[in-house]
Amino acid sequence: MAARVTSTGGPLTRRVRREADINDPDAVREVMASLKRRAKASKDWVKAIASDCAEILQAKGIDPDPPGATEAAEAAGYEHPAPEWYAAEIVRLAHAIERQIAVGRPWMAARFGVELGRATVLGAITKYDHQAAKFEQGREEQARKKKAEANRWRIPAQRAAAEIWANNPNLSATAVAGHIQEKRGIAKERSLRSITNAISPLRPNKVGKTAQLFPRK
Repeated sequence: MAARVTSTGGPLTRRVRREADINDPDAVREVMASLKRRAKASKDWVKAIASDCAEILQAKGIDPDPPGATEAAEAAGYEHPAPEWYAAEIVRLAHAIERQIAVGRPWMAARFGVELGRATVLGAITKYDHQAAKFEQGREEQARKKKAEANRWRIPAQRAAAEIWANNPNLSATAVAGHIQEKRGIAKERSLRSITNAISPLRPNKVGKTAQLFPRK
């Protein structure tokens, strides 16, 4: 049998729990293999995350040299709370941790370790914030395009109505709307009421409105 796997939390707080019965050797081996894959010394963990962040900075053309990484990110235009700023801060803190350990200051290293963990979490949150903002902008832009596409029929319908009324100003808006849809094949997918509402301001007894919609060149 396989180990029982349960997952809780979201993208930032996700936690996976694996359980195995002591009498199930296969499940126990699966859990131990998972622990082995994840096992890493704290020193190696700090170096790994600093290396990943340094690669992010280099890809953006930012000097990842630890002592001045944060300042270099700001000089390149990536100020707080940009994800690149947090990447630079993580590189700086990882370097500070190693220096404090090298001079025999474990408690100071622990302090920087707390700040490193906090920067890691805030950097992840900021990344999701940026993704959410881009998604919202994209959704608004899509809504504008969809609305513009839906209303594209209005201009040709109004121009056709103006031409019809120029020849026969006594026709009603409903009659003209029907002619536009049936005879000219404009806005076939729209209701007669929608076309009537769109062209009504152009009726001959509303000359001022007509002039506004179709100004002379």
